[in-house]
Amino acid sequence: PEDAWTLQGLAKASGLSRSGLNERFKQSVGITPLAYLSHYRLRLAARFLRQEQYSISKISELVGYASDHSFSGAFKRRYGQSPSHYRKAHSRKSKP
Repeated sequence: PEDAWTLQGLAKASGLSRSGLNERFKQSVGITPLAYLSHYRLRLAARFLRQEQYSISKISELVGYASDHSFSGAFKRRYGQSPSHYRKAHSRKSKP
């Protein structure tokens, strides 16, 4: 997920045109390939945050965001809270 995937790159790897890949993927999965990639990256980031193994900056890098700011914005749009608030709310240390 840390690679800088583009629709063009995914289409080339799959041997389809961009529109062909978009159409087939959406028919099969229900969302576009790049939307799926974004959801996957953010689910992976949420897991990393709960594990408390990496810094937020490192997680941003591991899941393919160009900056901490773009990662934080995407995470907040998806989960309704910043990565640091999510981590605090889901911390194993705060649970009895």
